Amino acid sequence: LTTYNLKMIRIKTVQAIRFKKRLAGYRGIKEISTISSRSSERTLALNASLKPGLIEEAILETLMDVGVNVDEIRFEMSGTNIEIENLR
Repeated sequence: LTTYNLKMIRIKTVQAIRFKKRLAGYRGIKEISTISSRSSERTLALNASLKPGLIEEAILETLMDVGVNVDEIRFEMSGTNIEIENLR
């Protein structure tokens, strides 16, 4: 089980809440909780048994499910730190 820090920047609040709920139901995701939240940025702790490539896939699929255009985001993953930024 690995804990990832997931920072979401400029993701709409409604989309971020839906994202968190949907990702929590993804197979291999054991727990997801909010560490901090500001108006344009929130940080989540994500406990998962998935490999990094599958974490990326789970995050991108879930973003698409909640209406985020993944072609307009910056996705960066380094070790256990993940950063998603909406570029629009």
